[in-house]
Formats: sequence, C-alpha cells, structure tokens
Amino acid sequence: MPEYNPVAENLDPPWAAMAADRSTCPVAHVRLPEQEFFQITRYDLITEVLRNHKVFSNVHGTTVTVESYSEEEQVLSFADPPRHTKQRRLLVSAFSPARVEAIGPHIQRVADDLIDRLPVDGGTFELTSAIGAALPVQIICEMLGVPMADRDDFRRWSEVSERAASLSDRSSVQADLNAFSAYLARTVADRQAALDAGDHPDDLITAIMTAEVDGVRFTPTECVAIIRLLLSAGNTTTTTLIGNLVKAIEEHPAEKAKLLSDLDGLSMSAVDEGMRFDGPIHGLFRTALADTELDGVAIAQGCRVFNVYGAGSHDPAAFDRPDEFVIDRDFENLPSHLGFGMGIHHCLGSNLARTEAQVTIETLYRRLPNLRIADGFVPQQFPGAIFRTYGVLQLEYDGPVAPRSS
Repeated sequence: MPEYNPVAENLDPPWAAMAADRSTCPVAHVRLPEQEFFQITRYDLITEVLRNHKVFSNVHGTTVTVESYSEEEQVLSFADPPRHTKQRRLLVSAFSPARVEAIGPHIQRVADDLIDRLPVDGGTFELTSAIGAALPVQIICEMLGVPMADRDDFRRWSEVSERAASLSDRSSVQADLNAFSAYLARTVADRQAALDAGDHPDDLITAIMTAEVDGVRFTPTECVAIIRLLLSAGNTTTTTLIGNLVKAIEEHPAEKAKLLSDLDGLSMSAVDEGMRFDGPIHGLFRTALADTELDGVAIAQGCRVFNVYGAGSHDPAAFDRPDEFVIDRDFENLPSHLGFGMGIHHCLGSNLARTEAQVTIETLYRRLPNLRIADGFVPQQFPGAIFRTYGVLQLEYDGPVAPRSS
C-alpha cells in the first residue's frame, strides 16, 4: 500500500507522504476492499494522462464512484470528444475572460454587500457561511437565471454533490441528488414553456436550451445535466478555494505581510498559489479505454487511474520549493499548476473562480482590520478523496470595518 492513500485516509498535510510515493512508486496499484485503481503522483505522468483523452476516458466518471451514464447524461467533465467538444464550444464564451471582466464590478458589489453584514466594530464570523459560499452561489444563480429565493437549496445541493464525489455508496445522499435533478427538470420544462410563449430571458439556462450545435439542440436531459454540473462546479469549488486560501495566508505570516504590502499587485498570484498549494480538487479519476502503460507500469483496459493533482502540484521537478506557500510565485514562467486540471477538460469556469477569489481576498483584507483566525480555533479537514476542504473557518477582526469600494 502506498504511503499516501486519499481514499482510505486523510493526511493533513499530506505532502511528505505524497513525496515518498512520487520518488518510489509514482504509479502505484492501490487495492481497497471496495475498489482498486492506479494512483499517479508525478507531475509529468499526471499531465500525460490528462492530455491523452483518447486512452484515458471521462465517461465512467471522475469521482470515487464508477458511473454508468446514459449518452444524454454524458456532458462536459463526464464526456469525451466529439460530444465534449461540441458542448464546450457552446459554453466557453459564457465564461470567457471578457465576460468575467464585464461582471467583475458586480462581483465586487456582492463581496462588499456581504462584508457590510458583519459587525462594524469588529468580532468573529465563519468565513464559509458568511462569504465563501454566499458569493459564488449568488453569482452562478444570477448567471443561470435561477431564482435567488432558491439559492439556499442550491448551496445545500452543491454541498451534497461534493460529498457524493468521495462516496462509493451514495444511498445517504441520493434523495438530495434526486431532488436536485427533479428541480432542474421542472426549471427546464418551465423555461421551455416560456420560450414557446415568446419570452426569451437573457441568461445562461436560456442560452443552453436555445443554442444549436451542428444544427442540433440539446435535449432536456442534456440541459439538466449541464445545468446541474455548472451549479455544482460554479459554487462549491470556489467556496473551498476561498477557505483554503485564507487558511494558507493566515498560517504563513511572512507571506501574509507580503500580500498586505501590495494587495492589488499580489492578490491574483495568491489565488494561483492557493490553487497550487492546497487546491479544492485534490484529484480526479480517469478510465483506461485500452491496454497501456505509464512509467513502465502496465494498465489494462477498464482500469481506473487516480490523478492526484495535489501531488503533481507539489512535484519539485515542476515547482521550486513545492511544499512552501509562496504568495508571489511567478506563474507566468512556470509549468501550469493542476488546480484547474489540464487538457481538454481544463476547468471551464477558471476565469470566474479566479476573479471571485481575487475579489474576495482583496475585500476581506482591505476592509477588515487585523483579520485573523479566531483565537483557539483549529481548522479540521473535511474527509474525502476528491475535495480538500476545511468546512468551517472561524475568523476574527478588529473594528471599525473600512468603507466599501463599490
């Protein structure tokens, strides 16, 4: 058994165990009571898998559970070309740098609105519930055109979807997953009725339903699957990114001092370093479509491989001082970190996630004097193979809260 096994145990921090595997068995055959797979911990081998979609497939799922999707439900990260190519072509403009830049001022207003709800004279608050989850769910709901009155349900369903990603038995969460799909099916049906009546809202759900790819529109089932994935991916991962990044900043006072000395100049590199150092997606699975090998290890058709993004992003062959949090790391002259994946399945919403995290970090540290982890609070990692998240993060600050910037 490898030293690092994210499915069977949760090591925090896991960097030393991952380094041991990377040097001795970068392609490790892991056998557990409920499943077996090959665990990949070296940067070059992970990128080889992610770029070779002809051999390593997404259609059987990228999470712990082996999925059996109907063809209509094979969308985006659960699809291979040519289906994936057509779907991504439709959606890429919705998350383009220009589109995200255009809504940047609104993201800032939302961040300031959330800060305004905190006590003006200082105090304690929980980051995830107050800001880290509230901001991404509001933005993605607005983009999709779903009622803001339903955002608490969407947040809960997103969190359930996150937990389900790491479960081999989903019976405990299946009712919520079914409710999520049923709600979206009703939403698509209602929106279609509105479209038939001549109403054409300017939102992403309508764009998905009315877009034509090679003259063919998505079916209602495909629309539901795409919307469900966008709601989940556009919410929980950014929430986790914000929490993990604030935790890393607070645990590295010298790097925090650098950030505060040049908040505008370093906030984006801080986001990318947070994605590299302790990103929300710790790894994802692929399934071999044919007999192949990695680093001389035979992998038979049908076998699953677990690409440990966290291990790849801590590989010294790719990054200098990989186990250190370096807030001004120069990513323009480095290999791509794996926080957003790589290849054709590189995160579609990476521009949006980066901007939301950047705005949140700048707003938190600009408006809340002496922001810090609450005295006596010890963050606890939420268990799971796919996500690295700390669930709650209690923070405190002194008053008064600085004026808003929007």
